[in-house]
Amino acid sequence: MEFIIFTLAQALWFGAVSWKFYVAAERKAWEAFIPVYNTYVLVKIADRPTYWVLLYCIPVVGVVMGIIMIYELLHVFKFRKTWQTAAVMATFGGYLGYLNYREKLKYWGRDDQYIKKNLGDGINSIFFAIVVATVIRSTTFEAYTIPTSSMEKSLMVGDFLFVSKMHFGVRVPMTPLSLPLVHNKVPFAGVPSYASWPQIPYLRLPAISPVKVGDPVVFNYPMDNMPVDKKENYVKRCVGTP
Repeated sequence: MEFIIFTLAQALWFGAVSWKFYVAAERKAWEAFIPVYNTYVLVKIADRPTYWVLLYCIPVVGVVMGIIMIYELLHVFKFRKTWQTAAVMATFGGYLGYLNYREKLKYWGRDDQYIKKNLGDGINSIFFAIVVATVIRSTTFEAYTIPTSSMEKSLMVGDFLFVSKMHFGVRVPMTPLSLPLVHNKVPFAGVPSYASWPQIPYLRLPAISPVKVGDPVVFNYPMDNMPVDKKENYVKRCVGTP
């Protein structure tokens, strides 16, 4: 329920700070207020591929896609300074609202030559790599480090394992507002890498094979006071099944 409330509140806020952009692009004002559909329309305004909508709806990946789409929206209205995109993100959309109500908006369209000249292929490649790596990490396999010595007869502390998430069923990320490619702490800063609200209800996709006794498995340590998907990862062998 809290994720639904968050989604509706986010859509209302985004609509309130961006509806004039939609009107200036010859769309309807109400289209800025409808969850998911407003993203589809934004993608069309920015002349970007439709599959971006799907990427935006993937938890965690959506954070990165949100930054990209804000840049694209500002770009087609000739607000093309990097600091302007940063200002929108830093004010949680407040600067977008300032432009929405205080500036005379004109739709100019996409200028690929400008993007290539000012951002270059490097920035585009970095964001593309982050999106792809996050999708792979969330849905296929992930590297884990052995944290304890309880399996030292076969696995040593500090060893890296590539663990399939598909075999026992992919768990959908429960904390959508998270930094990509990190677990629960920002490296070197030691602060949480996620917002504990909102959370998506527990959901696991169908498994390829069931867990069997003796299988090495990665699980979240249950005693941590964190969201389920952000609890510390432990690697043990299964000793029993229901």
